[in-house]
Amino acid sequence: MKIFIDSNVFLFAYSSRNTNSSMVLANIDGDLLTPVVSYMVLDEVQARAKELYGKDLAGLIRLNVITLPNIEIVSKERIKALLSRYQSYVADRDDLPHICGYFAADCECFVTVNRRLTEMKIKELVCFKTPKEFVRDVLKLKPFDTSLGI
Repeated sequence: MKIFIDSNVFLFAYSSRNTNSSMVLANIDGDLLTPVVSYMVLDEVQARAKELYGKDLAGLIRLNVITLPNIEIVSKERIKALLSRYQSYVADRDDLPHICGYFAADCECFVTVNRRLTEMKIKELVCFKTPKEFVRDVLKLKPFDTSLGI
């Protein structure tokens, strides 16, 4: 199963081990669960981590992302090819590259805590799950009881 992982999942996982986000990442094996991110997710993770933790830790967090087993990083070119097809489904321009990355990589699930994104018209075409839902429904593990399912 290919899963698109949003930047917020990485940031919440780093902020605390006792989150569903950290459980998602800990169970990525690269075989049954293949992680997918876009180039933009990498940029967002590094920029936000730099604000929160400083330059050195931001680099380490980015390294942790790109070294996930069999990770697929969707390039700008692959995303650009799909922008016009999905722009009418996504109200926030910043979220559109993530959606295009999901489709470019032929993902089956999009793990995010971005509630606004999950309420846009694109929800008709994308299988969104919070980290809590993913842990419970896909991993079949007992999730942490956290706010917003983080």
